[in-house]
Amino acid sequence: MRREFRWLSPEDLADAWQTALLTVWEKIAARKLVEPGAIAPMLWTVFRRRCCDVLNREDRCQRGLERFRQTLADEEMFGESEDEDVFAEEWSVIYQRVDRAILKLSAVRRAVWMAYRDLGYSATIEELLAVLQATRPERHWTENSVRRARQEGRKKLRAFLGKFLKKRG
Repeated sequence: MRREFRWLSPEDLADAWQTALLTVWEKIAARKLVEPGAIAPMLWTVFRRRCCDVLNREDRCQRGLERFRQTLADEEMFGESEDEDVFAEEWSVIYQRVDRAILKLSAVRRAVWMAYRDLGYSATIEELLAVLQATRPERHWTENSVRRARQEGRKKLRAFLGKFLKKRG
């Protein structure tokens, strides 16, 4: 597998393998596996798909970053100089604004978005759910509650950051 997905980091491969093992284990525990001899092929199939999921997430994040950079360049947010220091300074301002916007969210949305930020914005619902259940066990978290809080938080963040970008433009 390392040869087939050589551009993945060892950590990503380990995560994909662990997720594949967990998925197969759950199928076995739920007795959804019809043939006992089908474990190995199923494990490799699930592992390949998880590796592809990691690549797709990274690709989506990269495309989003490129679109954002293009938007900033189109709006001439940096003026005439494209100095790396100016670029880094602008990004730090944007990250500070995102953090401030997250802090303005309701408690549930804030918890979801802080976990989302800490895991990386390409985290899946299952990853968010696991972190939230571990860090905030006092609340009953479900996939739907996490999905809804993430979506509602996204709308609020877009509105807040849209106002910020209009002021800067």
